[in-house]
Amino acid sequence: MINQFNETPLRCTLERFLSKKMFFRVILVFYLFACLVFYPFYKYQINVDAIAYLSISKKYLNADFYNAVNGYWSPLLSITYLPFLAIGLDQLEVTKLTSIIFGAVVLFLLKKILGTLKIELKYTNLLLLSLVPTIIYFGYTVISPDLLFLAIFTIYIFLILSKKYLKSYKHSVLIGLIGSLLYLTKSFGFIFFIAHFTLVNLVFFISFKQKRRLIKSVLFAFLTFCVISGIWIIIISNKYGYLTFGTSAKHNHAIIGPKLYPRPFFDNRIFIPPNATALTASEDPSYLEIEDWNSISSLWNLKYQFFIFRNNLLRALILLSTLSIFMVPIFLLALYKMYTFRERIKNNPNLLLLTLSGFMYPLLYSNILVEERYLWPVSVVGAILFFLFFKKIRSFFLTLFLISLVIYPTSELYKNINSGKQYYQLAQEVGKLNLGKFNFASNNSVANSQFIAFYNKSRYFGKLGDFKDRPLLVQMLKSYGINYYFVWEENKMKNKLKGFLPEINQNKIPELKIYKVN
Repeated sequence: MINQFNETPLRCTLERFLSKKMFFRVILVFYLFACLVFYPFYKYQINVDAIAYLSISKKYLNADFYNAVNGYWSPLLSITYLPFLAIGLDQLEVTKLTSIIFGAVVLFLLKKILGTLKIELKYTNLLLLSLVPTIIYFGYTVISPDLLFLAIFTIYIFLILSKKYLKSYKHSVLIGLIGSLLYLTKSFGFIFFIAHFTLVNLVFFISFKQKRRLIKSVLFAFLTFCVISGIWIIIISNKYGYLTFGTSAKHNHAIIGPKLYPRPFFDNRIFIPPNATALTASEDPSYLEIEDWNSISSLWNLKYQFFIFRNNLLRALILLSTLSIFMVPIFLLALYKMYTFRERIKNNPNLLLLTLSGFMYPLLYSNILVEERYLWPVSVVGAILFFLFFKKIRSFFLTLFLISLVIYPTSELYKNINSGKQYYQLAQEVGKLNLGKFNFASNNSVANSQFIAFYNKSRYFGKLGDFKDRPLLVQMLKSYGINYYFVWEENKMKNKLKGFLPEINQNKIPELKIYKVN
């Protein structure tokens, strides 16, 4: 048993309160209240990826299924937006509302997981309470499928740890369904589920007596996964004309290659949006002609791939330490415990299963790219492992760990207050010019330009830099049906357009001049 708090009346009262099942409702109320408090400061938060997901969701809503199908941006996040967009909610409101729901699912499933691992209820509640700022940080500071992925991941881990799928074929089908949802959330889920579920069942094969039953359960799960995932693979492969389970990995692998391509959409050239309702070309980067490279085609390429893997792995360790200084030591301790308690692991493989879950993420992602949000599931697994390891927790160390979970997300939430509001205000100023829906390109500031396109329902064709040949520039803009050319910080340009094209905003927006082309 975990040590009791020091027996003071206040601590005894607190312990009894934390040990009540109803305290989880208190946590949910606190979570929802905190979401409401932070919402006004994050109502305008937006990032470039969000433009693509929302645009794709609108295509589904308008039954434009061909253009909604996208090999780069997986469909599930856009699909979750549909019912809320259908009832007329604002697009950015929808992203926050769904994030709040995903966060609540994560908290609920973590409670179930910790109960399965027989962690005392008071410590479960303390952990969940400490994770509230983290979940809000995940949901409010970036619009991405990663919080949805985390929610589905917690369902998957709960099913694995409960081992119900080993006893019921219905649960085998369910776990295959969950695996396919991971894939439909992010194409990374395809590789992750196949690799992780295979390793998990190799672990179970050692200790599970009914091996034939295990094999049948695994086959049912994989069959379900293959059928559902296969439907989407057929759909996107048919659209792009070659077999693929997603184009994002190939695209991202190409741009980190030794040829050192410019970052997509930041090169000085026209990028045509992929369909008539796409706001920017980044809605489907699959169509960009970037040659991929083979990591094992030469010794030099192999060394380069190892260099990428090593740097990304180091980056992953740094990012995990940012989320909590205890994360890396926890996983190192997990490796040590697996080595020293091998026989015990055979009888109770939960430690090994969770450790595999934590290590597989950075190892798979390190081959291409690592971002903090990719590691959110790892941080959650690390928090679970902390309570699984220590049968005796002194209140001092417990307090330190819980504080470490709170510090970073709280500081980031404070630091990013009013995130995105400047883009909204800028877009509103452009909207006051009554340009209607328009096509435009710019000399620079790709992100600003894409947000203007989002808020003004217009189409952005990329940046062209400080273009020297002004007659050729105008000719090219007209040939692509571009109505306006946005010039950011023209005073820094050598080849100014003032006097060459009519300016329509006349210094109404200090940092931006808008020139009429057509």
